[in-house]
Amino acid sequence: MPLSQKERQQINTLVARFEADTGIQAVAAMTGKADVYPEIPWKAYAMGSAVGALIAGFAPPLFADWTHASLIAFDAMLVLAAGAAVSIGAALVPALGRLFLDRARAHAEAQQYARSLFLQRELFRTSQRRAVLVLLCRYERAAIVLADTGLTPYAPRAELAAIEQATGALLSRAGAVPAFELAFERIKSVLKQGGLAITPGAPNELDDDVVLEKGA
Repeated sequence: MPLSQKERQQINTLVARFEADTGIQAVAAMTGKADVYPEIPWKAYAMGSAVGALIAGFAPPLFADWTHASLIAFDAMLVLAAGAAVSIGAALVPALGRLFLDRARAHAEAQQYARSLFLQRELFRTSQRRAVLVLLCRYERAAIVLADTGLTPYAPRAELAAIEQATGALLSRAGAVPAFELAFERIKSVLKQGGLAITPGAPNELDDDVVLEKGA
């Protein structure tokens, strides 16, 4: 589901508030899907076929008057149809497709997408290399936080990973706006705890409008 105009304004306000409070440049981004995951339909087909075969194994008593050839043909059609139905469903229904999504692969693809977006949007061009990207991936229900090199001493990777996990969980429960709000508040807290000198009122070097992409 795309963001409404109200949600976009709310996210832009969160970005502007984060920048005003910290003096750090930030970009909020959302994509529908980080990768096409071509293995999902095949995994779904295999599972559907297995279920179809299981059903076929218990079916013979119901068709005792059928010929052997007819029963074999029916079993084959049942296996193929079950596999095709689950495969198509996994391709069209995100909730079903996610059942066959490897979480480690999904996180890796989300990270790769975030790095590509970081370079594409040139977040590295801020004067002190102090910029942060928060990417939400709807299909994966994942969040990625990338901080530029100027923030590395103040934002340990373990802390950012914890923010990603909490933000991704909130995205699936409450939606994009609460997820972005949590992420920016937690990032702000981590930077302060890390000893970053806050410089409110720094000039705006990056566009604050939320980045929306369809993705793969």
